[in-house]
Amino acid sequence: MILFTSFDIHEVYISSLQMEWKQQSGEIQLTLQLFTDDLETVLQSRTDSRIQLDPDHQSVDSLLVLYLNEVLALSYFNNPIPISYLGKKYQDDLSRIFISVPLPEAVEKVDMEYQLFLKQFPSQQNVVHFKNGSYLKSYLFDGQNRRYSILLSDQ
Repeated sequence: MILFTSFDIHEVYISSLQMEWKQQSGEIQLTLQLFTDDLETVLQSRTDSRIQLDPDHQSVDSLLVLYLNEVLALSYFNNPIPISYLGKKYQDDLSRIFISVPLPEAVEKVDMEYQLFLKQFPSQQNVVHFKNGSYLKSYLFDGQNRRYSILLSDQ
């Protein structure tokens, strides 16, 4: 008889990113949801000091912003769009990260490259749900699909 006593390791590597185009304010609001232990593992690999999330180690935000800028890139007509980190929140074993992306007027689509955790976890899947009013579209970013053009409307 085999008895498994540890439940610390999980085999599913997935994140969810909600993107909502707020035309009145001219920005896309992003909410990234991921497993806190995966985030902790990735940030820990980037520093010599011990990283602890929830409660945070003091350097977590700066490490997180650097990492996000490496794995999440948005552009229009090959012009990079800066992302603005707004903060994070922990709930149980999940982390939510809040980001704002200002867009210039008259942009109809953005190009997105998204590689969250793909170097660390080859089976990682990053699901992106885009919303603009009643228009909804989902994308799967993984080891094979790292870039998509996202239309801001269905027209």
